[in-house]
Amino acid sequence: MLPAGDLIPRVLGDQREPRLSGKLIAATEGATLFGSGIEGEAGIGRTFPIYLFSGSADGDYVALALGAGVWGRFNMETAQKHFISSDWNFRVPVIIKRGANSFALSYNHISSHLGDEYIDRFDAFTISYSIDNLRAIWFRSVGEQAEVYGGGTFAMNITPQGFERWGAQFGAQLRAIRLTSVADGFASIDVTLDQNADWDPRISIRSGVTLFPESPNRFSFVLEGLTGPSPQGEFLLNHETFVSLGVSVGY
Repeated sequence: MLPAGDLIPRVLGDQREPRLSGKLIAATEGATLFGSGIEGEAGIGRTFPIYLFSGSADGDYVALALGAGVWGRFNMETAQKHFISSDWNFRVPVIIKRGANSFALSYNHISSHLGDEYIDRFDAFTISYSIDNLRAIWFRSVGEQAEVYGGGTFAMNITPQGFERWGAQFGAQLRAIRLTSVADGFASIDVTLDQNADWDPRISIRSGVTLFPESPNRFSFVLEGLTGPSPQGEFLLNHETFVSLGVSVGY
């Protein structure tokens, strides 16, 4: 129970990978009725292993994990800092590692909600976005610190009615490159496609510097760029383009 070690493959470029983070966003193409401008987003979450069925962290293994995250988006240009939306994610992944390959199969519950202040300002209505899906991703190590990955999702329960079921995700990431004795660099590109957004690719690029990478209290300065369907579930059908600067715990 609660095994030690880095057992969980993570998608560094995924905007909804559970992590503790905060960032300022400069949106050149806004997904909301606020349009372009300065926004802020805060996230809190973590995925951690809860049971090791076999093997060990420094070899092959089969492990069960648990994760959850919540993100809130705010408009930073109004005096009230209007709360735009929140996104919630709960996941139960099973990870199988064999040599340079890792396979993660997870059950995910994803839901999104409009902020009360956004509803009041624009007399907006929620689409009650809620999905339960199965997600399968294959990771392939390329050298010590680089990975490529690809996979997809299939939704079982969907709100609103009429939404489609299929999605895909692929990308590449450099987890760590030593810059100094106390700093590592990282970089990633993630491409996500959703049938509900007519397979329009969401391209997310993240890079940054992690300080004290050997410490459990490591933190990162992160530069991001995104274009494509919004990662905010309530605005999935709207296109969004932004750059952001922020901090996160870990990568």
